[in-house]
Amino acid sequence: MNGERVDPLDRIPYRLTELWKHQEGDEESIYVMDGIEGHIYQLNLTAGQLWTLMDGQRTLGTVIADCLDTFEVDDHDEAKTLLLQCVDDLDGRGLIAFQEE
Repeated sequence: MNGERVDPLDRIPYRLTELWKHQEGDEESIYVMDGIEGHIYQLNLTAGQLWTLMDGQRTLGTVIADCLDTFEVDDHDEAKTLLLQCVDDLDGRGLIAFQEE
């Protein structure tokens, strides 16, 4: 890296594991498993949408914008903050990573 600070929204996230969906009646559950300790996590609809969009091709800013377009929200700033917290949680659990510059 050349010492310049990268805008966090310009980072490109990608999934480190696969997602599983389970359909029971009208309810759909979304699960991911970390590859290190084998923990299984159930994602809510929002986290599942984030997960799906983190394909290593889009910037984090684009992923968040796409999520905001998908869900009806009254306060985009608050929703963006919550989405970033979700991304931090996924990252902290070792479920996603970011491409190196």
